[in-house]
Amino acid sequence: MDIHSDKLKLDWRFPLPNTHAGILLGNGLFGVVVWGDERLCLTINRADFWDRRNIRPITAKMNVADLRKHWLARDDDGIAQMVEPTDPSIGIDSPSGLPMGRIELGLRIADATLQMADGALHLSNEQASTMLRLSVAADQPVLLIESDNADLDVRCRPAWDFMGDRLAGLDHAPPQMFDDSSMRGWIQELPADPTLCLASSRFSGGLAVTAVYGETPEAARANAGDMLENASAAVESTKRWWNGYWQQVPQIDLPSVEAEEVYYYGLFKLAGMSKEYPAVLQGPWVEEYQMPDCGNDFHFNVNIQMCYWPAYGANAPELLQPLFDKLKQWEPRLRNNAKLLFDIDDGIFLPMAVNDTGEWIANYWPSFTDFACTGWAAHLMWLYYRYTMDVDFLRDTAYPFMKGAMRVYESLLEEEDGQMVLPFGTSAEYNWGSFQATGRNPSFQLACIHFLLESLISSAELLDIDADDVTTWKQLQQTVPPYAEYIQPADKVVPWSPSSDELATQPRIAVYEGQDLELSHRHHGHLAVVHPFDTLGPEHAIVRPTLYRWLEAGQG
Repeated sequence: MDIHSDKLKLDWRFPLPNTHAGILLGNGLFGVVVWGDERLCLTINRADFWDRRNIRPITAKMNVADLRKHWLARDDDGIAQMVEPTDPSIGIDSPSGLPMGRIELGLRIADATLQMADGALHLSNEQASTMLRLSVAADQPVLLIESDNADLDVRCRPAWDFMGDRLAGLDHAPPQMFDDSSMRGWIQELPADPTLCLASSRFSGGLAVTAVYGETPEAARANAGDMLENASAAVESTKRWWNGYWQQVPQIDLPSVEAEEVYYYGLFKLAGMSKEYPAVLQGPWVEEYQMPDCGNDFHFNVNIQMCYWPAYGANAPELLQPLFDKLKQWEPRLRNNAKLLFDIDDGIFLPMAVNDTGEWIANYWPSFTDFACTGWAAHLMWLYYRYTMDVDFLRDTAYPFMKGAMRVYESLLEEEDGQMVLPFGTSAEYNWGSFQATGRNPSFQLACIHFLLESLISSAELLDIDADDVTTWKQLQQTVPPYAEYIQPADKVVPWSPSSDELATQPRIAVYEGQDLELSHRHHGHLAVVHPFDTLGPEHAIVRPTLYRWLEAGQG
């Protein structure tokens, strides 16, 4: 698109009273939220800032064969005993991302303009006597603040200022503040993870802020000094990166200015949460006053996938590379998971929620029956191949991962009367942790199976490999049902609006066998045959009553 277009400019009027009203800058790894009223607040974090203690290891005790027995027996105690307990002496219950803190500048900002083409935010006070230009370096954990004011009033406020009691309860030590002629900021030692140093330093024409690690406080501070020494050189390289990004993005013209803003700012945030590091739940933007929801972890049962969907249509598939690199790094662990849980040597199992080392951190047992998390991650790889037609990527990365995901399903499928069934599995978070969270032939899992089969067959034939597997997969295409079907009993009353009442008795897609969509739910896993796996066309007769039932139950 035209990088000089006004579509790439967004205006704000201050005050922006809290972080959730703030303007987001980032590069995937390092993020800044810009907000404030009486003072300009710059909330800073890193997507890899974690307390990684108290992990629950996956062990052979958690194997799916025994889990199925306990599920059939409705044996809560048996399931509980399968999971290794956490260490109660450790202050944190499970690994989590952490709040970091903020930098405050003694300025009352009036107006802001985000020049997305350059990746820069321009700020001015009421009298326009002070102008600031903020940008996050494209490939470094650095915030650059260019200013015509050489006497900026800078205040450093670690998360301890806002939630010290909570952090002390996690066994964290108070931060060590420092302020000398070269840098000011703080050092945060962690109980078992590298030490963080957040530091700011002036350069000719402005201020730079970084957050980096070291094995010791001294090393962290030295690393911060090294990072800041030449930080100003990143101004031009950052501008060039953003110019190049927008030149490859499709320009759209809509009758609604607000809708256009959602599109362009959304693509700005997409790069801001994925360029240098895989997208986590909140990206590199974590409030300084509270622990992040769900630990700001990697959620693979819809969240990660939805973060990346825009990258394909935006012609920016390279933004997925940090995620694929991370999955490759985790692969030995994921293959070991499949061995421990399913007793297979060639499978891959990616749990629903993991930390940044790929270790399971979910808190409920049905996450071990959501086999589609692996297949859905593979779907991102398949889409990457389809958009880039990179056969080397297909051969070396996507195909082996899809095959590993399919091996898990092959170990679970059972034959009954000439048809294959999936004896149990979950539809992402439906009924949460109850025994009704899983069932036979969940439509979500069946859709994932058929996506994998179709993609594996076409890939293997293109690559001219695995002919025997292709024969098996083609047989499974014929014997694995595409979805579970629900037909409402004549004596069951389910409220429908008059406009859709005639659809009530028509077959519709079930959550799993015998389970209608009975409650509003945000995951809509049973609709995966339509999207994202696209294994059933929207014109199919069962789709319309299924969608109407979804609307009647509520969108979630």
